Amino acid sequence: MKINLILLTFIAIEISFPVFCRAESFSLPEGSDTIIGEIRSAKVRGGETLVDIAREVNLGYDQIVLANPTVNRWIPREGSTVTLPHLYVLPGTTRR
Repeated sequence: MKINLILLTFIAIEISFPVFCRAESFSLPEGSDTIIGEIRSAKVRGGETLVDIAREVNLGYDQIVLANPTVNRWIPREGSTVTLPHLYVLPGTTRR
């Protein structure tokens, strides 16, 4: 009985807080080019960390930190520009 109550509570919580997913679409490159995407940039707003910016633009922690080695990851200077690496290498295969 106790397990059923715990399970029902867990299900109610899951239904109450839906998970939102984001995805990006890219055009396939012409010919044999295997790189898609682009290098983007963003200005740091007051109180933001690199982690906050990464979460906002759908990047991972390592991606944003490695792309910005001279920027303090926890206290970046307000107004500074950070690089957002949105480049991806496609596997070598036939594409449709």
